[in-house]
Amino acid sequence: MAHEQHTYICIDLKTFYASVECVDRGLDPLTTNLVVADESRGRTTICLAITQAMKDLGIHNRCRLFEIPDGIDYIKAVPRMQHYMEVSAQIYGIYLEYVSPQDVHVYSIDECFIDVTPYLDLYHTDAEGFACMLRDEVLERTGITATVGIGPNLFQAKVALDITAKHVASRIGVLDDETFRKEIWPHRPITDIWGIGPGVAARLEKYGVYDLMGVAALDENLLYDELGVNADNHRRHPSLSSASDLNHHGAGPLEGLCLRAGLHRLARDGRCRCAGLNRQARGVRQHLALCRLCERTRRHTPTRCQRHRAVHRRLRAPALEHLGHRARSDRRPRTRAPRAQARPAR
Repeated sequence: MAHEQHTYICIDLKTFYASVECVDRGLDPLTTNLVVADESRGRTTICLAITQAMKDLGIHNRCRLFEIPDGIDYIKAVPRMQHYMEVSAQIYGIYLEYVSPQDVHVYSIDECFIDVTPYLDLYHTDAEGFACMLRDEVLERTGITATVGIGPNLFQAKVALDITAKHVASRIGVLDDETFRKEIWPHRPITDIWGIGPGVAARLEKYGVYDLMGVAALDENLLYDELGVNADNHRRHPSLSSASDLNHHGAGPLEGLCLRAGLHRLARDGRCRCAGLNRQARGVRQHLALCRLCERTRRHTPTRCQRHRAVHRRLRAPALEHLGHRARSDRRPRTRAPRAQARPAR
């Protein structure tokens, strides 16, 4: 039985940290030269964000202060993470005025996915019109510009945001199965595709694969031999497979990020096992060996990744709510079921 056709949007707040600092100063984030960096740490400190105007000058994001050419005048803003989280929560609240929280997946502090399928008829519009409505509302109330990707699954919505939306004036990229094959399959470099980093690209290059067209044509057994279970992330979505019975989310790389669902299942299964043994769960622990939310995957563990530590803590918490315990942190990279203790006699 075929799944209902869904429509997803992926919304990203453009140069979020830098935009917040510009808005607080009454400046235009698109025309102001501003970097978010703590100069007291020295000239080698990394810029957390730069404005679009500086990117247009050829300066790459996440650069160091000394890498910015001397002839460019710019404003330095000290990072204020708590303030950025408050602004992000404010914008999330704007989204919730139009959609249910059950249809929103927060991907990062400045990016989220929304299943807009049930809202298109409600607001008598199409996906692009709905995206424009959210984008304009955020701009009017916060002064921050948003970029949007639209697709029939999460993967295509994310790719539409990362690649297609950058080349259109409206900052809204749209992909379906046909346009995905036409525009994204031959796109190079392949590392522009969500979920494909330099390591995977190097492995694919050994077989003469430089784009998604090559991935689709590559022998499936060979792909699994080279990438292991990670091959699912590059094969099992509607844009690279002809199968019609795939999960309609087509999450691909997102499956590795949806820790909340896994934690809920871990807590639920642990409670069931404890109930069968007439025991009571004391808690549940979850640890990651790698930070899947970090650009520097395979180099930082969640406890060391300052950028995403709060995100991992937030993802751990919901499962523990089933057991009435607070999240616990541990540096050991492992996952295990709840501990059990004898249920006290009544």
